Amino acid sequence: MSSVKWVSEPFRHPSQRRENRISYTVESSHGLDWMQGAARLSLKTHWRQDGEKTPGIHLTDDTVLQSRFREPRPVSDHLAEHRKFRDLLSLILGAGANFLTHSIRDQRFAEKMFEGRTHGADYERLVTAGTVAEHYRQPSSTEATDWPILAAEELSRESLAWWARQYEGSRRFILPAASTLQRSNVFAEDTLVNASMSIEALGAELGPVGREDSTWAGTRKTTSTYFYRIIETVGIDASSIADDSIELARALANTYNTIKHADRGDFPDALHTIYAGRLSLMLIRMAIIQRLPGARAAIAKYAESWPVRRIFERMKADGVTVQSGRFCTSP
Repeated sequence: MSSVKWVSEPFRHPSQRRENRISYTVESSHGLDWMQGAARLSLKTHWRQDGEKTPGIHLTDDTVLQSRFREPRPVSDHLAEHRKFRDLLSLILGAGANFLTHSIRDQRFAEKMFEGRTHGADYERLVTAGTVAEHYRQPSSTEATDWPILAAEELSRESLAWWARQYEGSRRFILPAASTLQRSNVFAEDTLVNASMSIEALGAELGPVGREDSTWAGTRKTTSTYFYRIIETVGIDASSIADDSIELARALANTYNTIKHADRGDFPDALHTIYAGRLSLMLIRMAIIQRLPGARAAIAKYAESWPVRRIFERMKADGVTVQSGRFCTSP
């Protein structure tokens, strides 16, 4: 969302040169509004002029998430609803989405004038024990994808309301992945472990897919089974680095388990961990977003996009492939 709209039009300069003229309009815009249980949330933009002492036009253009309840509620209730949207946005973007500041207004604490009139309450900055760290957090070092999984126009008030209803029952696979994206300076091992935790949780909820019995240990489902379900669900083509999806699932699960279990010896090769983490995080992001109503077509398109293919291209450039269910590096 942006408060700035611009139009470019050609014109002829007095010197007969052809140039372009750009006209800008700056005004706050209003986006979606939707219900999250008892709360109504809405998106809008808020702009202000900065840098008055320096040449040029300088604007700060913020996107604001506003929440309202019919009756006064504790601040913690508002923040809980905000975080549901923040986690969704982080998963869509592939990078941390953090609130720069919080403001609160309550008409019960309005200003009274000398003549007895009541002046509307102003917004006041809010800092709590749960938000102070976020306000001073540095931007996430997580590498964002070239473009988000979903475009803004592909979100609807129905899909946002659905996400909020499903959130509490989906925390096991939302929070590990989303928290990784919202942190800076994350180790590659942390990325892989958190993404894999989400994959295990969501994979266990998904129904069986074809050929998954090849990943079982006897009649017992394994970590590879859940990776395989996610890979098949989002439909990525990994044929450039692996013979089939089952072998890729085994390689991802093996790398994750080697990190997790000390009795397996040393940590995996650094390159293998890096790429396993990138792949796992991409897979779980796509699998979670695909659950949104109407998002399946967008995920099918994204599965063939450059952000996905780029991971495989970089693996090939570094000589990393999958052989017999393990990552291997060739000289």
